[in-house]
Amino acid sequence: DISNIAVKALYSNQQVNNLKFDIVHSDLFDSIPAKKFEVVIINPPYYKHTPKLDAEYAWYFGEKLEYFQKLFAQIHNFLATDAAIWMVLSEDCDIKGIIKLAEENNFSMKLIAKKSYLLELNFIFSIKLN
Repeated sequence: DISNIAVKALYSNQQVNNLKFDIVHSDLFDSIPAKKFEVVIINPPYYKHTPKLDAEYAWYFGEKLEYFQKLFAQIHNFLATDAAIWMVLSEDCDIKGIIKLAEENNFSMKLIAKKSYLLELNFIFSIKLN
């Protein structure tokens, strides 16, 4: 996670629940050790605005979809053959713009589920490398 607050919460939850998993403070894949993942689940920020404070990175992906530009540029190097990638997006995202970026980076996105939660419609996409 990019947020120091989220990383600290993960460490705390890991200890409280007696779990063992790797926690990495990273801006997407910048600080992730080189490895291939078989499953990647992405819960990105949902709103088109430039984050200025640490806490805003949880909500804002940049005016020009900077989060998704970086995601699709980096993720190729971390995928095992036939990796499963799922991403949840809100109706408030620029879904068409995100799909276009995916296609420009040789990925295809397929809607596999949608669900309303409170007043927001969320979508789950399966992402495949073409």
